[in-house]
Amino acid sequence: MLPMRLSIPLMAVVALIVLNPAPAFPDDWPGPIELEFFSPTRNLKVRITPGKSYGDQIGFAGAQKGLYATAELYRKSGADAYTSIRTFTLLNPVAPVDVFLTDAGNVITFDNWHNMGYGKVVALYRLDGSVVRAYALQDLFSANDIQRFLRSISSVWWRKTIVPMPPEMYEEKGPKLAIGQRSLCVATAIKGRNVEFDLETGGYVFRGERECVPLW
Repeated sequence: MLPMRLSIPLMAVVALIVLNPAPAFPDDWPGPIELEFFSPTRNLKVRITPGKSYGDQIGFAGAQKGLYATAELYRKSGADAYTSIRTFTLLNPVAPVDVFLTDAGNVITFDNWHNMGYGKVVALYRLDGSVVRAYALQDLFSANDIQRFLRSISSVWWRKTIVPMPPEMYEEKGPKLAIGQRSLCVATAIKGRNVEFDLETGGYVFRGERECVPLW
């Protein structure tokens, strides 16, 4: 077989395809609403109230700024009753995308409403509301890795999840994460680059596909 030879113009086209990421696709987000999340034993729950600081988000230049999202922790006090024990402010201008709560009272938030992949993409809080650690995407991944993630007009889709695409492009990316009482493992869109966080220290290590298994 004769070796294939590329003309200069064709080589330029190939280079552009390889070096430039795919164009961002349009997406659509429902408005933020108040939500509640429970710990595995349901002894604790957290209520997330959206903030109003839209102007602190990417793509909302000129919008109002104000209070950030808040988390109110509750402890079970009866068969169907919960008592409020603490309220604290989150690092999300409007609302987190995903929230998880352990039985020890660790609150873990992922991403920002309408800004997946921007701002603090992971924040770990103690029971008293203090921040253990918080990470931007650039704190976790190299610039080359970040370029590999799928992008929409509003977001960088770094985690394995269903992303808002046209119906013909929907794809189930697999489990979003694996969480335990002391650690949390996030499945990302790059093979072999899952991230496991220590809930006490906030430190992290990269894990392979088989090392990121749901723990509840």
